[in-house]
Amino acid sequence: MTKQIRRPRAVRTVPRVLPGYQPVACLWSGNSPAFPSEQSARWAIRQHRAELAAASALALSRGRLLVQPELFVRVIERASIEAAQRRAGLNDGGHGDR
Repeated sequence: MTKQIRRPRAVRTVPRVLPGYQPVACLWSGNSPAFPSEQSARWAIRQHRAELAAASALALSRGRLLVQPELFVRVIERASIEAAQRRAGLNDGGHGDR
């Protein structure tokens, strides 16, 4: 009988070249995800891609989209607050003397 050699399982790890970045799935999976579903996270990425990229909250590594979760959430929170301020007629972002 020939002994089969087992290959080690592929382990998802954070790339060493981008410490702090994780696969985008971390946004909707885990114990306390930032988004309730994959679709809502991907919608946020589509809507705020420029702001997320400017804040270094997104990275591409070998064709995979990675996120820096803390930066990502901060950008989305800021965009949400600014949208509410615009809707309330605070065009200056709420920093004026109103």
